[in-house]
Amino acid sequence: MKKYFFFAAALVALAACSKSPVAETADPDEVFTGSEMYPITFSSNVVATKAKVKGSGSVAAWNDSQTLYVYGIKRDEAADTLYWKDGIQIDNVAAAAPADGTEGAINVYDPAFPGENKPFYYDNSGRYDFFGYYVDDAFVDGQETPALNEGTITLPIAIDGTQDVMLAYADRNAAVEGTSYSASKMFSSYGVRKGIIPNLKFEHQLSRFIFQVKKGTVPAEGEPEPVVQPGVLYINSLSVDSYADAMMTIVGENRGLALPEGAELTYFPLTDRGTPFEQTLVEGTAKVLGESVMVMPGRVKYNLKFVLENEAGVQQETNNMSFDIVGGALAGKSYTITLTVYNLEQIELKVSLVAWDEETDPINIGEDED
Repeated sequence: MKKYFFFAAALVALAACSKSPVAETADPDEVFTGSEMYPITFSSNVVATKAKVKGSGSVAAWNDSQTLYVYGIKRDEAADTLYWKDGIQIDNVAAAAPADGTEGAINVYDPAFPGENKPFYYDNSGRYDFFGYYVDDAFVDGQETPALNEGTITLPIAIDGTQDVMLAYADRNAAVEGTSYSASKMFSSYGVRKGIIPNLKFEHQLSRFIFQVKKGTVPAEGEPEPVVQPGVLYINSLSVDSYADAMMTIVGENRGLALPEGAELTYFPLTDRGTPFEQTLVEGTAKVLGESVMVMPGRVKYNLKFVLENEAGVQQETNNMSFDIVGGALAGKSYTITLTVYNLEQIELKVSLVAWDEETDPINIGEDED
């Protein structure tokens, strides 16, 4: 009897043990003593290049003469909302864009310690979202500081066609892609321990127009024979119309540009890195004019003004030409507008969507498909 009882008791004990939950192993990277200090550092999505002056055209690569502005705001991890009242730790702090050879690192220093190059540090119990913007010299006089209002951060801008305007956000989901880490725990001291650094991805907010001109010789099949101007032709100037003023939402539900009520169109002259391009010979092969013009996106039709001149010095000013963009010009896209000139009064226009950066595939608009 005793042996039987002992065996039964053992089975009961074994069953009791099998029902006990297995304790989860705590991730040591989530344990902090309170003495750790982890600096907030960033990478960016644009590589470096040689320095340029302000208002000089589109940005295809960073250099340390360009000024970026950064926000770092604490986030309620459970509600996935930002702490607006006292959670803005990095508040519109200016930082130099990556210098040549830095591979996209952005150093954001605490302005409370001037000259010390002291970084901001994560609150070890906090989670953060990061935002940034770049507007070149498109600030409005007297309104250079963004406004915080009801959960949004906004800034008025005024462009003239020579500035590239960009907004940035560090995407938590993209940061943890391919890992087993939770995006809700980013960005944080825990994230630093896991090797996750916020990447401020700057995206163009305007549409870019590149203009090129060539002398036409042979008409398209089925088209009437054009009257080709003998001798030399020149193009002396070119302008495209755009809205100049916009309100930029840096942080908030509708990040991007919005036109103010009553916005009016104006003409932006095409320049060569901030200065008017010189008289350009219209040759048989397409020749790019100036640098480019950055305009407010969204419109289907854009109007042109340009001046042509022949070798005798006779000028023809054209104010009534326009070009259409199917679906409207898109933010962050670049379009090449080709002017084919047959004589002072006969010009053809063709528009194509081209790559602005390495992530955009060229797409032709208005051309016959092969």
